[in-house]
Amino acid sequence: MPTATFHLPRGNMVDYWNHDPTVWSRNYDTDIGEADDVPDTYQDPVAVVRSPAADKQDTTLRTPTLIIATAGPAAAFSRAFFPPNSQSVIGSILLPEVDVKSNTIAGDSIFDKTCFISSLHDGTTLVSCQYNVKDDRAYAWAQALFSVISPERVIVLDRLPAASYSAGQEGRPTPPVLRSLSTPSSQKSSPPSSIPLLEGPNMIQGSGAAVLSYCIMRNIPCHVYASLDQDRLMHTSTLLAYETAVKEALPSYIPTAASDRPSSYAKITQMINKRSDSS
Repeated sequence: MPTATFHLPRGNMVDYWNHDPTVWSRNYDTDIGEADDVPDTYQDPVAVVRSPAADKQDTTLRTPTLIIATAGPAAAFSRAFFPPNSQSVIGSILLPEVDVKSNTIAGDSIFDKTCFISSLHDGTTLVSCQYNVKDDRAYAWAQALFSVISPERVIVLDRLPAASYSAGQEGRPTPPVLRSLSTPSSQKSSPPSSIPLLEGPNMIQGSGAAVLSYCIMRNIPCHVYASLDQDRLMHTSTLLAYETAVKEALPSYIPTAASDRPSSYAKITQMINKRSDSS
Protein backbone atom coordinates (compact mmCIF):
# COMPACT_ATOMS: atom_id res chain seq x y z
CA MET A 1 0.00 0.00 0.00
CA PRO A 2 1.67 3.27 -1.06
CA THR A 3 2.14 5.84 1.64
CA ALA A 4 4.28 8.94 2.00
CA THR A 5 6.58 10.69 4.42
CA PHE A 6 7.67 14.26 3.81
CA HIS A 7 10.36 16.27 5.56
CA LEU A 8 9.85 19.94 4.78
CA PRO A 9 12.40 21.99 6.72
CA ARG A 10 12.19 24.89 4.27
CA GLY A 11 8.55 25.93 3.86
CA ASN A 12 6.76 23.11 2.03
CA MET A 13 9.52 22.07 -0.40
CA VAL A 14 9.76 18.31 -0.51
CA ASP A 15 13.31 17.31 0.43
CA TYR A 16 12.75 13.65 1.16
CA TRP A 17 10.40 11.03 -0.19
CA ASN A 18 9.76 7.57 1.15
CA HIS A 19 6.79 5.25 1.53
CA ASP A 20 5.11 5.58 4.93
CA PRO A 21 1.56 6.45 6.09
CA THR A 22 2.35 9.87 7.58
CA VAL A 23 2.81 13.24 5.91
CA TRP A 24 5.55 15.23 7.58
CA SER A 25 5.48 18.94 7.04
CA ARG A 26 7.54 21.73 8.42
CA ASN A 27 4.96 21.22 11.14
CA TYR A 28 4.03 18.08 12.96
CA ASP A 29 1.31 16.64 15.18
CA THR A 30 0.65 13.22 16.58
CA ASP A 31 -2.55 11.62 17.77
CA ILE A 32 -5.65 12.76 15.88
CA GLY A 33 -8.07 10.66 17.83
CA GLU A 34 -9.12 7.07 18.08
CA ALA A 35 -10.11 5.38 14.86
CA ASP A 36 -12.60 2.60 14.40
CA ASP A 37 -11.07 -0.80 15.10
CA VAL A 38 -9.76 -2.52 11.99
CA PRO A 39 -9.80 -6.33 11.83
CA ASP A 40 -6.76 -8.32 10.75
CA THR A 41 -8.26 -8.77 7.30
CA TYR A 42 -10.55 -6.30 5.60
CA GLN A 43 -11.77 -5.21 2.23
CA ASP A 44 -10.76 -2.08 0.36
CA PRO A 45 -12.77 1.13 0.89
CA VAL A 46 -15.31 1.80 -1.85
CA ALA A 47 -16.40 5.20 -3.19
CA VAL A 48 -19.55 5.61 -5.24
CA VAL A 49 -20.69 8.81 -6.92
CA ARG A 50 -23.36 9.88 -9.36
CA SER A 51 -21.63 11.79 -12.14
CA PRO A 52 -23.60 14.34 -14.18
CA ALA A 53 -21.47 13.59 -17.26
CA ALA A 54 -23.40 13.04 -20.46
CA ASP A 55 -21.17 10.07 -21.25
CA LYS A 56 -22.53 7.41 -18.92
CA GLN A 57 -19.37 5.36 -19.44
CA ASP A 58 -17.41 8.13 -17.72
CA THR A 59 -18.02 7.56 -14.01
CA THR A 60 -15.52 10.20 -12.84
CA LEU A 61 -16.91 13.36 -11.26
CA ARG A 62 -14.92 16.41 -12.34
CA THR A 63 -15.08 19.37 -9.99
CA PRO A 64 -13.22 22.69 -9.71
CA THR A 65 -12.90 22.42 -5.92
CA LEU A 66 -13.07 19.43 -3.59
CA ILE A 67 -13.49 20.17 0.12
CA ILE A 68 -12.82 17.32 2.55
CA ALA A 69 -13.96 17.69 6.16
CA THR A 70 -12.37 14.99 8.32
CA ALA A 71 -14.09 13.38 11.31
CA GLY A 72 -14.56 15.50 14.42
CA PRO A 73 -14.65 19.32 14.49
CA ALA A 74 -14.26 19.70 10.72
CA ALA A 75 -17.26 17.48 9.95
CA ALA A 76 -19.28 19.30 12.62
CA PHE A 77 -18.32 22.64 11.08
CA SER A 78 -19.37 21.51 7.61
CA ARG A 79 -22.87 20.66 8.88
CA ALA A 80 -23.35 24.22 10.12
CA PHE A 81 -21.57 26.15 7.37
CA PHE A 82 -22.96 24.05 4.50
CA PRO A 83 -26.55 23.30 5.61
CA PRO A 84 -28.52 20.47 3.96
CA ASN A 85 -30.61 22.85 1.84
CA SER A 86 -27.43 24.14 0.14
CA GLN A 87 -26.21 20.75 -1.08
CA SER A 88 -27.26 17.56 -2.83
CA VAL A 89 -25.88 14.17 -1.80
CA ILE A 90 -24.39 12.45 -4.86
CA GLY A 91 -22.35 9.64 -3.34
CA SER A 92 -20.47 8.22 -0.38
CA ILE A 93 -17.28 6.48 0.73
CA LEU A 94 -17.77 3.11 2.40
CA LEU A 95 -15.19 1.76 4.84
CA PRO A 96 -16.10 -1.92 5.41
CA GLU A 97 -14.85 -2.12 9.00
CA VAL A 98 -16.96 0.84 10.16
CA ASP A 99 -19.92 -0.37 12.22
CA VAL A 100 -23.06 1.33 10.89
CA LYS A 101 -25.59 -0.64 12.95
CA SER A 102 -26.41 2.39 15.10
CA ASN A 103 -26.87 4.78 12.15
CA THR A 104 -30.26 6.36 11.61
CA ILE A 105 -32.30 5.19 8.64
CA ALA A 106 -32.02 8.59 6.94
CA GLY A 107 -28.31 8.85 7.74
CA ASP A 108 -28.68 12.50 8.69
CA SER A 109 -27.57 12.44 12.34
CA ILE A 110 -24.35 14.08 13.50
CA PHE A 111 -23.61 10.75 15.23
CA ASP A 112 -24.08 8.56 12.15
CA LYS A 113 -20.87 6.97 10.88
CA THR A 114 -21.23 8.21 7.32
CA CYS A 115 -19.04 9.84 4.70
CA PHE A 116 -21.25 11.56 2.15
CA ILE A 117 -20.15 13.21 -1.07
CA SER A 118 -22.29 16.25 -1.88
CA SER A 119 -22.52 18.89 -4.57
CA LEU A 120 -22.85 22.50 -3.38
CA HIS A 121 -24.86 25.10 -5.29
CA ASP A 122 -21.72 26.74 -6.71
CA GLY A 123 -20.34 23.51 -8.19
CA THR A 124 -17.98 22.73 -5.30
CA THR A 125 -17.88 19.11 -4.14
CA LEU A 126 -17.97 18.46 -0.38
CA VAL A 127 -16.91 15.27 1.40
CA SER A 128 -17.98 15.28 5.05
CA CYS A 129 -16.64 12.25 6.90
CA GLN A 130 -18.20 11.34 10.24
CA TYR A 131 -16.17 8.22 10.92
CA ASN A 132 -12.50 8.05 11.87
CA VAL A 133 -10.04 6.53 9.41
CA LYS A 134 -7.18 4.61 10.99
CA ASP A 135 -3.69 5.61 9.82
CA ASP A 136 -2.98 2.33 8.04
CA ARG A 137 -6.27 2.64 6.15
CA ALA A 138 -5.97 6.31 5.25
CA TYR A 139 -4.16 5.99 1.94
CA ALA A 140 -6.55 3.31 0.68
CA TRP A 141 -9.41 5.62 1.70
CA ALA A 142 -7.87 8.49 -0.27
CA GLN A 143 -7.32 6.27 -3.30
CA ALA A 144 -10.98 5.24 -3.25
CA LEU A 145 -12.07 8.87 -3.12
CA PHE A 146 -9.87 9.99 -6.01
CA SER A 147 -10.88 6.99 -8.10
CA VAL A 148 -14.29 8.62 -8.59
CA ILE A 149 -13.51 12.35 -8.26
CA SER A 150 -11.08 14.40 -10.36
CA PRO A 151 -10.65 17.84 -8.75
CA GLU A 152 -8.74 20.86 -10.01
CA ARG A 153 -7.80 21.67 -6.42
CA VAL A 154 -8.38 20.19 -2.95
CA ILE A 155 -9.13 21.83 0.39
CA VAL A 156 -8.82 19.68 3.53
CA LEU A 157 -10.27 20.75 6.88
CA ASP A 158 -8.53 18.81 9.66
CA ARG A 159 -7.77 19.06 13.39
CA LEU A 160 -4.77 19.50 15.68
CA PRO A 161 -5.21 17.81 19.10
CA ALA A 162 -4.10 20.23 21.80
CA ALA A 163 -2.60 17.43 23.91
CA SER A 164 0.16 16.84 21.35
CA TYR A 165 0.44 20.33 19.87
CA SER A 166 3.83 22.02 20.30
CA ALA A 167 3.84 25.80 20.01
CA GLY A 168 7.53 26.31 20.74
CA GLN A 169 8.93 29.03 22.97
CA GLU A 170 6.04 31.40 22.32
CA GLY A 171 3.65 29.17 24.27
CA ARG A 172 0.30 27.80 23.23
CA PRO A 173 -1.80 30.39 21.35
CA THR A 174 -5.33 31.28 22.39
CA PRO A 175 -8.07 29.62 20.27
CA PRO A 176 -9.36 29.93 17.67
CA VAL A 177 -6.11 28.72 16.12
CA LEU A 178 -5.77 27.69 12.48
CA ARG A 179 -2.65 26.41 10.75
CA SER A 180 -2.00 25.49 7.12
CA LEU A 181 0.00 23.19 4.86
CA SER A 182 0.07 23.10 1.08
CA THR A 183 1.52 21.20 -1.86
CA PRO A 184 4.23 22.81 -4.00
CA SER A 185 1.78 23.04 -6.94
CA SER A 186 -0.71 25.04 -4.86
CA GLN A 187 2.02 27.49 -3.87
CA LYS A 188 2.64 28.19 -7.55
CA SER A 189 -1.02 28.49 -8.58
CA SER A 190 -2.52 30.34 -5.59
CA PRO A 191 -1.76 33.63 -3.85
CA PRO A 192 0.01 33.33 -0.48
CA SER A 193 -2.30 32.21 2.33
CA SER A 194 -2.98 34.56 5.21
CA ILE A 195 -3.14 31.55 7.53
CA PRO A 196 0.15 30.72 9.32
CA LEU A 197 2.02 27.55 8.44
CA LEU A 198 1.93 24.68 10.89
CA GLU A 199 4.93 24.97 13.19
CA GLY A 200 7.50 22.22 13.58
CA PRO A 201 7.68 19.64 15.03
CA ASN A 202 3.90 19.22 14.66
CA MET A 203 2.34 16.99 12.03
CA ILE A 204 -0.95 15.88 10.56
CA GLN A 205 -1.96 12.24 10.23
CA GLY A 206 -4.77 10.04 9.04
CA SER A 207 -6.96 10.87 6.07
CA GLY A 208 -5.79 14.50 5.89
CA ALA A 209 -2.16 13.39 5.57
CA ALA A 210 -3.08 10.70 3.03
CA VAL A 211 -4.92 13.21 0.84
CA LEU A 212 -1.96 15.59 0.96
CA SER A 213 0.36 12.70 0.00
CA TYR A 214 -1.86 11.74 -2.92
CA CYS A 215 -2.04 15.31 -4.20
CA ILE A 216 1.72 15.82 -3.99
CA MET A 217 2.37 12.66 -5.99
CA ARG A 218 -0.11 13.70 -8.68
CA ASN A 219 0.68 17.42 -8.71
CA ILE A 220 -2.83 18.43 -7.57
CA PRO A 221 -2.98 21.79 -5.75
CA CYS A 222 -3.98 21.07 -2.15
CA HIS A 223 -4.31 23.14 1.01
CA VAL A 224 -4.76 21.58 4.46
CA TYR A 225 -6.21 23.78 7.20
CA ALA A 226 -6.05 22.37 10.72
CA SER A 227 -7.87 23.86 13.70
CA LEU A 228 -6.55 23.41 17.25
CA ASP A 229 -8.81 21.05 19.16
CA GLN A 230 -8.52 22.19 22.77
CA ASP A 231 -9.39 19.06 24.78
CA ARG A 232 -11.66 16.01 24.73
CA LEU A 233 -14.71 18.27 24.50
CA MET A 234 -15.53 20.16 21.31
CA HIS A 235 -15.47 23.96 21.46
CA THR A 236 -17.26 26.53 19.31
CA SER A 237 -13.98 28.39 18.75
CA THR A 238 -12.51 25.27 17.08
CA LEU A 239 -15.32 25.29 14.53
CA LEU A 240 -15.20 29.05 14.12
CA ALA A 241 -11.55 28.89 13.03
CA TYR A 242 -12.48 26.97 9.86
CA GLU A 243 -14.47 29.96 8.56
CA THR A 244 -11.25 31.80 7.75
CA ALA A 245 -10.05 28.90 5.61
CA VAL A 246 -13.30 28.43 3.71
CA LYS A 247 -13.71 32.15 3.06
CA GLU A 248 -10.15 32.27 1.72
CA ALA A 249 -10.66 29.19 -0.46
CA LEU A 250 -14.18 30.09 -1.65
CA PRO A 251 -14.41 33.90 -1.57
CA SER A 252 -17.54 33.93 -3.74
CA TYR A 253 -19.43 31.30 -1.75
CA ILE A 254 -22.49 32.61 0.12
CA PRO A 255 -22.93 30.61 3.35
CA THR A 256 -25.73 30.69 5.87
CA ALA A 257 -26.41 34.07 7.50
CA ALA A 258 -23.50 35.17 9.67
CA SER A 259 -25.84 35.78 12.61
CA ASP A 260 -27.04 32.15 12.50
CA ARG A 261 -23.71 30.35 12.36
CA PRO A 262 -22.44 30.90 15.94
CA SER A 263 -25.68 29.48 17.31
CA SER A 264 -25.42 26.54 14.91
CA TYR A 265 -21.85 25.85 16.04
CA ALA A 266 -22.92 26.06 19.69
CA LYS A 267 -25.85 23.70 19.15
CA ILE A 268 -23.70 21.08 17.42
CA THR A 269 -20.90 21.22 20.00
CA GLN A 270 -23.41 20.92 22.86
CA MET A 271 -24.95 17.83 21.27
CA ILE A 272 -21.55 16.18 20.76
CA ASN A 273 -20.27 17.09 24.22
CA LYS A 274 -23.45 15.77 25.87
CA ARG A 275 -22.90 12.44 24.13
CA SER A 276 -19.22 12.43 25.21
CA ASP A 277 -20.15 13.12 28.85
CA SER A 278 -22.65 10.30 28.92
CA SER A 279 -20.35 7.72 27.29
